[in-house]
Order: sequence, then structure tokens, then C-alpha cells
Amino acid sequence: MRPLALLAVLAPAAAALEVLRAEGSPHDGACGGAGAACSSCPAQAMNPAQLLPAPLAASLNLQADTLQRVDEHTHLGVPVPVFTFLQPRRLSPLELPFGVALMSEVPDAGLVAMEVPEHDAADSWFTDYAWRRVLYCASGAAGRPLHLGWVYERKAGAVGPGPAQFVALIVRPEQEVERCAGAQCAKEPLGSQLSVGIEAPHWMIAMAAVTATRAK
Repeated sequence: MRPLALLAVLAPAAAALEVLRAEGSPHDGACGGAGAACSSCPAQAMNPAQLLPAPLAASLNLQADTLQRVDEHTHLGVPVPVFTFLQPRRLSPLELPFGVALMSEVPDAGLVAMEVPEHDAADSWFTDYAWRRVLYCASGAAGRPLHLGWVYERKAGAVGPGPAQFVALIVRPEQEVERCAGAQCAKEPLGSQLSVGIEAPHWMIAMAAVTATRAK
């Protein structure tokens, strides 16, 4: 499969650059792909200086039974591998697909982190890491939190390459996204930017009311 080239023209005379952004869920809610109105946390801009270096990201050990593919993209000229995984059926019967890009860190302004039970966190797309915290933007569209991704922490005894921790932001490399209003859904072209993040599902909002902590 050829990598997707999504181009954003920054100026009439400038070369086109691919831009990745974190804006909303491809699986839940109306925010996914809805544009700037859903961008309310600095982490969604994906500062190129905070991207995990592509060679390091590509060297991480991956969960073979959930990995779908790895596509090569760029963000403002910086190489970005996008990893597409399915949710493991043992954790979710929906087995929804998610594409993620890896960051060494992200700005914590507006972000809330929800702790994940240790047993669940250990079942990880990146096998040397546990997805210990779920990140969401507290001020998403219509006041509903926007699920941006996860904080991964290295497991004790991990032997593969990689940093002590990283952030996986949800991105969608498809050319189309779904926008839904009630039961009505229609596919629309993504346009010039690659969206990041998903609108937080109801179970996450309910759990966050009890367990959420400010991301560090």
C-alpha cells in the first residue's frame, strides 16, 4: 500500500507540506475531522520538535496480533511512522482500529490523564511498554472531552530499545473520515490535514469523573 500524501499549502509560493493534527475520534462522536473547532489543546498541534525520532519509533517492539500496518508520513517535513493497530478482542469486543503517531512529550495545558488498571495496561500494542494513562483534552467540541491518546511507560525488565516513556497520539491516515449526527453518517474528504484524537466515549467520561488526574 502506498503511503498517503495529505498536503497543506502554507503559502502560495511555498512547497506543500504534510501536516498531522489531533482533532477527534474516527469511531465516536461528531468531532472527528471537524476542523479547527475541535482543536483546543496545544498537544493537538503536534510540535515537530516533540516527535519521537522516526528511527527510534520504528525500532520499538510491536504486538504482532493487533498490528495492521505501519505507514510513513511527514509532519511539517519531519518523518513520522503511523502505526495502525486493532483493539485486542480480549480488551474490547469492538476491535476498533486506531492509528497512532509517537511523541517524546506533549504540552500538558488542557490535558487530563486517567490512570489505567495495571492488568489492562500491560496488554500493550508496544510490548515493552504499558499504556498507563489515557490522555484527553478537557475542552473538546460541545464541552465533551476529546480522547487524544495514551502515555506509555516502560515495563520493568523490558529488553527492547526505547525511551522511559512516550505519548501515542491518535491519528487517522485514511482519506475519508466519518461525521455522524445521530444515526446519520456520511463520509467526507479529509482535505489537507491529517486529524488526531477522538471524541471521548461515555465510559471514559464517567470513569474520569472519579479517577482523572492532571497530566505531568
